[in-house]
Amino acid sequence: MAWFNVTGRDRGTGKEVSQLIEANTAEEAAARANFDVDDVQPTQPPVQRPQVSPVHPPPIQPPPPATPVYPQPMMPPPMPPQAPHYMPQQQVVNVYAQQTNGLGTFAFIMALLGLFTCPLFTVIGFFSGLIALGKEPRGLAIAAVILTIIEFVIYLLIIIFFGAAILASASSA
Repeated sequence: MAWFNVTGRDRGTGKEVSQLIEANTAEEAAARANFDVDDVQPTQPPVQRPQVSPVHPPPIQPPPPATPVYPQPMMPPPMPPQAPHYMPQQQVVNVYAQQTNGLGTFAFIMALLGLFTCPLFTVIGFFSGLIALGKEPRGLAIAAVILTIIEFVIYLLIIIFFGAAILASASSA
């Protein structure tokens, strides 16, 4: 038997293929090839290599280097254990400053004073409340404007009532 190098093209992919086949003749080698044969050439038998086991032995590791022995320095005697030293925990308190509307507060105070004392405070509270509506927070400014409007209505009713009483007493006399 002889060895033949058979070359050709794979039937499925069309890629060039080369294969070593042992046969008695070149025709027999071409018949054994499972692809379209282009050329058959006699060749030397392949070199027999020893088979390698699929399981690889673990790599050989060099021994660890010998550690030199040094004389130990004189160590002071160990200290007695001490009580643990704890740091006090730090508490974080987020303080948010509430936004205030000083002019709104002023307007509300003027509206209250106008209710119990003089209508001049009502006028001051009304106009300062209108200005304070443009700033945040608006709560006291709104309360001041509403309170002064109510006061204006009360003062108007008082004027109408007393005006009618004065006119009635003047016409009867």
